[in-house]
Amino acid sequence: MQFRVMHYESYLPLAEISKYQHMWSFFGRSYNYNIFISLAEFLIGAIVVFKRTRLIALLISLGVCANLIILNIEFDIFLYVCFSIFY
Repeated sequence: MQFRVMHYESYLPLAEISKYQHMWSFFGRSYNYNIFISLAEFLIGAIVVFKRTRLIALLISLGVCANLIILNIEFDIFLYVCFSIFY
């Protein structure tokens, strides 16, 4: 249960929820997005092994990584990671 939201947080107004909590609750409720990302990552890992499909796998991985980087920037995940590492 990676993307879990506490019961009391589901009744808070969106203005009171941090961007970090909002993103995690979105991923917890979006089953199709989780399946899509996990299948894309698995497919990339499976076809990067073969020499003929390595370039295609790396190009697809650029799109997946760009998606994750944009989510991290937009929802201020970088700040939480830095504070947890250096604090």
